[in-house]
Amino acid sequence: MRRLALYAVAVLLFGAAAPGVPWFSPTQALSALVRDDNSVAACMQQDAKIVRAGVSVQAISSNPKLALVQVTAPCVCGAQNCPFYVYRVDGSGAKNVLTGFMVDINTVRQASGPPDIVAMAHDSALVQAGMRYAYRNGKYVVADSWRLNTQTNERKPVSAEVKFPPGMSSTRLAGTVSLGWGDVYTFSAAPGQ
Repeated sequence: MRRLALYAVAVLLFGAAAPGVPWFSPTQALSALVRDDNSVAACMQQDAKIVRAGVSVQAISSNPKLALVQVTAPCVCGAQNCPFYVYRVDGSGAKNVLTGFMVDINTVRQASGPPDIVAMAHDSALVQAGMRYAYRNGKYVVADSWRLNTQTNERKPVSAEVKFPPGMSSTRLAGTVSLGWGDVYTFSAAPGQ
């Protein structure tokens, strides 16, 4: 009974231990971040305690072993966007396979393989930028990107590709425009168009 009472006191004083990732601890993640990210390394020099408190690690795949690492320390975050990383962990150590910024991040399970990652970041007070990453050939790549007007919930692609019809050097575009965010167009054309 005395052990149980001491355990209860320890939980009250120190909080319940987070389940963590047995194959990639926050200490190991922080070591990899200091190695891979100069901003985190500089932040550790300023206030290691704050950085350690702001690191979280979540297993997102067991085969391959992938860990999502988030850092919410003020010295590495922007006004609201904070960095996130995905590390692939194996016998040779931890390799960074994705780095980005977010205010919100979610994983989306797939029928097979590692989950997709959807990260939202503030572009401005009115606009958020969204990125969906898919795991391909040992790393995460951009599968989709968009901008979201948070007042109207209007969603637009980050860039709209304009393709010229064969033999043509121009094309007509139609659509809508909104105040408060610009449109970006990329052009695909063959030589001579």
